[in-house]
Amino acid sequence: MQTEAISAVEVINMHLNRHYEADQRADAVVEMLLENEISSADFWPLLRGLWGGFEKIDHTMFVHAMDAEKRKSCWIPTEQWHRLPNEISVFRGQSLGKEVGLSWTINLDAALDYATRRRGSTAKIPIILETKIPKSAVAMVIENGELNELVLWRAPQISNCVVTQISSKTH
Repeated sequence: MQTEAISAVEVINMHLNRHYEADQRADAVVEMLLENEISSADFWPLLRGLWGGFEKIDHTMFVHAMDAEKRKSCWIPTEQWHRLPNEISVFRGQSLGKEVGLSWTINLDAALDYATRRRGSTAKIPIILETKIPKSAVAMVIENGELNELVLWRAPQISNCVVTQISSKTH
C-alpha cells in the first residue's frame, strides 16, 4: 500500500480546522509565525496555501509577521507576481467603517460580490474601494481561477481610495 506525503500546508490546515473556528485561524497562524513554529523558508509558500482559509484577519499583526526582516528577506517573487503590470488598479469590497484590509482584487465584479455577499450582519453599508498601486506593493498573488487576489504588504489608506457605496438596487 502506497501512501502519499502530506504537505505542510495540509498538516497545518488539519490542525487549524480541528482546533480553531474560521475567524480564529489567521490569529493562530500569526502566533505560529511569531513564535517561529514556521521557518522563514517555509513562510511564503505556507501563507499562500493558508490565506484562503482565513475569515477574520488582524491586519496589523499580519503586516508585522509578513514584514519581519527575516521573513521579508526570504520573499521571492512568484511567476504570478512577475506577470503583474508595474501599476495596478485594484478593488476591495467591504463594509463602510470597517478597517481597510490587505486582500484586494483586480476584478471589480469579485469586489462587488464580496461587498454584498460577505459583509457582516451588523454592517449595513457595502462599499467598493478602488486605488492604484505599484507592483512592489504586492506581497502575494493568490490565484483562484481567473480572479486574482492580491495580498498587499500594507493596506492603503482609505483617503487614497475612491469609495463607492453600493446601492440597495445593486445587491
